[in-house]
Amino acid sequence: MGVVETIDSDSGSGIGQPTTKNWEELIKLHSRGLKIIGDKPNLRGELEKFEFAGATLWSIHSEAQLMRRTRSNPSIFRPMAILHVSGDLAIIQGEEQCKLTDGSFVFIDGAIPHEIKATGEFRQLVLEFPVTCFRNYIYRRALGKGMTVSDPVNMPFYEGVKNLWAAAKHLDPRQHADALSALIALSRMTSVLNEAENRAEVPIRVHWAMEFIERNLSDFDLTAQTVADAQNVSRRYLDALFAPMNHRVQTWIWERRLVRAAEDLQLNTSPSHTILQTALDHGFKTPSHFSRAFSKRFDMSPREFRRIYSLRKPGEKTSRAPSRNN
Repeated sequence: MGVVETIDSDSGSGIGQPTTKNWEELIKLHSRGLKIIGDKPNLRGELEKFEFAGATLWSIHSEAQLMRRTRSNPSIFRPMAILHVSGDLAIIQGEEQCKLTDGSFVFIDGAIPHEIKATGEFRQLVLEFPVTCFRNYIYRRALGKGMTVSDPVNMPFYEGVKNLWAAAKHLDPRQHADALSALIALSRMTSVLNEAENRAEVPIRVHWAMEFIERNLSDFDLTAQTVADAQNVSRRYLDALFAPMNHRVQTWIWERRLVRAAEDLQLNTSPSHTILQTALDHGFKTPSHFSRAFSKRFDMSPREFRRIYSLRKPGEKTSRAPSRNN
């Protein structure tokens, strides 16, 4: 079991009664920038956290409040699913607004502005995926669109997350990666992510370019021009094909290098595999360039990322994520 933390000042059952300040501090610590708006005294709340395979699953039990993230950092990507268990909740992200009731859920990007408003006592599960699970230009097509278990393709993901939370204390750490893989697969079956994939019509030349890039990511000399030359087209033409994904060829190369490096930091925990080696293995010529680019992309240094998200062997301690106000 990962870190479990609960705020509850009462010894009896039900929600405790910590001060508003304590609850705000707890939200701030774990959400990295989400703020409670309003002046209701003595807000009550409980929060438990389970960390597994680079993902985090929270169980939140609280009462009426408005939580808002006002600042945006487009270079950061925090894919999250909010699953409503009981009560009423409204979520706004971008132009999308949805109301969640029992048996419904929504995908959001926790790094960009959004609002979560509860009108009474509520319970929810919040799953934060590792940043490498989705291609953000596809995932962001699915933001803020509510789904319910009345649609059969959505039920497996919703029930899978609930069942994982119920089983979390009993899982062997060697099962954590399998649990995450199962949830990722189920999430991609959901109606909005499936629709987002179908709407992302990628030209064949972009597919070819992506395949070429994946095969040559560790090559220091890989550039947008070499990718274009491999297809006998101009770099400008290929950049135009990548534009609908909010990328140019060169920025896609760096995106894939950084994501692959992050995956490497999660999986390769051997002390002999240094940050420098990770940088060199993924096409970076200097550790300083790698550290700057990685910190901008993931909002933390490679060393910090490895400490927090690496897939540890059974028996190893899990570090707690530091507080971040983005």
